[in-house]
Amino acid sequence: GIGLLASGFTGLRRGNATTAIASMQGALRGWHDGDKERADRHFADWKAATDTMIEAHESQHRAWTDILKDKALNVEQKLKMLELSGIKEGYEPAIAAARTGNLDAALKFQQHDLDQLTKLQEHRDRLLAMDVEKRRHEQFLLELRRTTEAQKKADLAASLPDPGSDNAYAPIFRPVAISMR
Repeated sequence: GIGLLASGFTGLRRGNATTAIASMQGALRGWHDGDKERADRHFADWKAATDTMIEAHESQHRAWTDILKDKALNVEQKLKMLELSGIKEGYEPAIAAARTGNLDAALKFQQHDLDQLTKLQEHRDRLLAMDVEKRRHEQFLLELRRTTEAQKKADLAASLPDPGSDNAYAPIFRPVAISMR
């Protein structure tokens, strides 16, 4: 669940994914414990870490695409460039795909990785939309609470006698004469 949403896909560089996962877990703990400030802080951290991870991966994919489309490079050179790119990024699955010596395997890896990146972006977008909806709901509940309190005060004020009327200070109970025989 959370690991999939935060890291998005296998093979991500663990530093960013770990930060995103820890932040999401902190947000969930904060929401569970009713600590809105903590939850909001960790959710913002998760969003920042996830956005950083997505940007880095998009950049990496652009570099891979440029290498693969470079007509001046032969297959061996493309695979070596992909391997070096993976080494530079510390991305073991990319290194392994390039070291197969098979351009089709490298292309298949790149497509799979890109598909997983797209899924991560979709999960992030859904979570952000859910956060917006949660905030709207919280605002609605706050306004409802204020309206309800104001209505209760108005009802109470309406139930009290008007201080300007003759009955304003009339006793609530009337004395009753009791005869003792």
